[in-house]
Amino acid sequence: GRDIGTVVLPQAQIKIYLTASPEERAQRRYEELIAKGHQVDYEKLLEKVKLRDHNDMTRPIAPLKQAEDAVRVETDGCTLEILTFDDPDGKRAFWHTTSHIMAQAVQHLFPEAKFAIGPSVDSGFYYDFDLPRPLTPDDLAKIEAEMKKIVKENIPLERFELTPDAAEQLMADAGQDYKVELIREHAGKGEHISFYKQGDYTDLCAGPHLMRTGAVKAFKLTSSTGAYWRGDSSKKMLQRVYGISFPKNAELEAY
Repeated sequence: GRDIGTVVLPQAQIKIYLTASPEERAQRRYEELIAKGHQVDYEKLLEKVKLRDHNDMTRPIAPLKQAEDAVRVETDGCTLEILTFDDPDGKRAFWHTTSHIMAQAVQHLFPEAKFAIGPSVDSGFYYDFDLPRPLTPDDLAKIEAEMKKIVKENIPLERFELTPDAAEQLMADAGQDYKVELIREHAGKGEHISFYKQGDYTDLCAGPHLMRTGAVKAFKLTSSTGAYWRGDSSKKMLQRVYGISFPKNAELEAY
């Protein structure tokens, strides 16, 4: 592969490799954009990929805050992109991680809670919960306070995979009926089921996520409403909590 960057720390370093050529990566991106209905000039796209490679190889790389943030990444003919909050996919990962932080806080405050889904959306995130009683504004404040503790702990998010049978057993043992239903829907594909674990909280999830909870510096739970499971009025009404988050307090205040 082609070494495009190294970050050296006292006890660790990052090496990033790209094994696919600019032409291969541009072609993949071109096909993705065309499939989404965009009009794309392949030659301009290729030049953009080459320019980004050049910038990656020549710009200084900011030092990391701690050695455990150093990761060695070797791709196998794949495109590697470093995403920030300014990128749409970076925002989605940031907000998705915040939904997991909120879910962990809810688990701490309501140990009997059952978890449905918690995606990012166009302007933030939500999570659907099956709880023993309706949430109040005071509850939202308590959840936020617990989230702050989780962020302060800077817990790593760790991805792992299980066979469908093992995945179903894990969630069944935890009493997570909604997760069991989702696992059963995917079990027939013959693929392993992925999870993300952060401390004492484990969630069925495809990801991606931030590396640690500490990156979520500012957040606010904005509302709570009812939502039927799977959007089906014949199924149980769950409690959906919406929120927004940012890397900096100033951005939250501006929002």
